[in-house]
Amino acid sequence: MPEGDELNYDDFKRVLTEVTTGSKFPAAAWKPPRSNGKFIAKYDEWEEYRIEMFFLNTTYYTGTTQISKPNSGTRTSSKSVIEEWDDMKVAAVDFIRVLQLVLKGNNTDSVNMLDAIQLSSKEKFIDPVSFAGTSRLSGVRLTFILKIFTNCLIQDYVDGGIIVLPESDDCTFDADLVVVRNEVLNIIRELGLADGSLNYVIDGGGSVITTGLKGYIEWGFSATITGWTILADQVGDIVIDVWKDNYGNFEPTLADTIAGSEKPTLAGAKKNQDLSFTSFSATVLEGDIWAFNVDSVADIKKVTIAFRFIRQ
Repeated sequence: MPEGDELNYDDFKRVLTEVTTGSKFPAAAWKPPRSNGKFIAKYDEWEEYRIEMFFLNTTYYTGTTQISKPNSGTRTSSKSVIEEWDDMKVAAVDFIRVLQLVLKGNNTDSVNMLDAIQLSSKEKFIDPVSFAGTSRLSGVRLTFILKIFTNCLIQDYVDGGIIVLPESDDCTFDADLVVVRNEVLNIIRELGLADGSLNYVIDGGGSVITTGLKGYIEWGFSATITGWTILADQVGDIVIDVWKDNYGNFEPTLADTIAGSEKPTLAGAKKNQDLSFTSFSATVLEGDIWAFNVDSVADIKKVTIAFRFIRQ
């Protein structure tokens, strides 16, 4: 039953018509389940389905519309809503017990299915339902988790022009995922979807920039640095070192330099760039802290360093 639908006789009639002749109460039905899972291309992928089932009866009446436990004096039902809750709770608990036995293959009419489907050990919840809908249905709602094994074979989307994955009869493992990741990165790069630039400005406030530590930035994501461009307000000289450490080890120091022999540098110029690293440590992780230190400077009052990156 779709979420939010009214629980009434007509709804159950529509559902029950699919599986039986004639609509009778008590009845059980469930809503379309919500699923969640960790899809990581491993053998042990299980998807969890949150099942909500309703075990309901027409309050004060039997399934044949006769008064339930009639009072001869008042000609009304003497059966309380609490009794309806209790009856339907027994049905819900019995359902769970039988389901577990069937999954285990504990009878001659079933096979062990625990390799494909399991009843989760998480708690089951039973909530009362009273006078629901125009048919005044009462009973319980049973909530539980089913775990279903998920085929972890990654599909090949070559026909869509997206990517070619390694052939595999089972799951795609880590070694293959390296190939997949590289293919994906190539596509992302070609489309320009992950390219970016991080800019840092050092401003002398109208005076020539001084040497020393100028500030910090934190990376909010992991990335691969592919090059730098340095732009100044005028022709001059400057050498800038980059230090990196994680948040727990803040502050970065000279010992944490990552620039190697490729420090952003201007020598009698106002622009320069390096787009092919050989010694600059190009990998940054989410949460890394960078520090910028001016090693030497002449004439320049303001400079911008732009680091090109590909987001991971």
